[in-house]
This record gives sequence, C-alpha cells and structure tokens, in this order.
Amino acid sequence: MQAEYDAGSQQFILNTPDDEASKFWIGGAGQHGKICTIFAQLTVNGKWEGPHVFVVHLRDDAGKLAPGAFILGRHMPGLLFFDAIACPRMKPLSCERERREWRRGPR
Repeated sequence: MQAEYDAGSQQFILNTPDDEASKFWIGGAGQHGKICTIFAQLTVNGKWEGPHVFVVHLRDDAGKLAPGAFILGRHMPGLLFFDAIACPRMKPLSCERERREWRRGPR
C-alpha cells in the first residue's frame, strides 16, 4: 500500500499499486467492516518517509462502501484495494506524526 501526502488538501492519498499490495482480512469484515487501520509506505514531497499506519473509513453508517475502496471476496479470506482514498491529515495512527506540520515538507 502506498500513501502520498497532498499538502494542498492536507490529506494522505492511499493507493494499492498492485495485487501484492492488497490487504487481507478475516471473518465477515468484508461485509460489515466500517473502519480499518492500514500500513502504507508514505511519501512526502517526493521523499520516502517509511511505513505509517492510517485509520481509514471504509463505509458510511448506511453501509455504503467509500469511493475508491474495492473489496474482493466477502468472507475468508477477503482482499481490500484502494484507488485514491483520501485520508485527512489527522488520521495517521502515530501521535508523534499527528503533531508534525506535514506541509513544511521533509526534515
């Protein structure tokens, strides 16, 4: 999974570049899961920042899948793919990273 920071919108854009980067889940998460955590390789201003964990909303309260989220298989195992899923800047799981001013660019 890849994530790139978009300073203009102050969002992380998550993508699944190929099948090997898809995410697996267990049980009925493919049918019922609303929120997940995703490990993704982060790039900021063209510089690789390493793996980060993001909180991603997969579905709304009515159960509709978020735009850009694709699920293959509804039971075990299932695969999750992202196509330009936007994740707000304050959604990375790491508290230290939340406090950092991303728009300033790499260190």
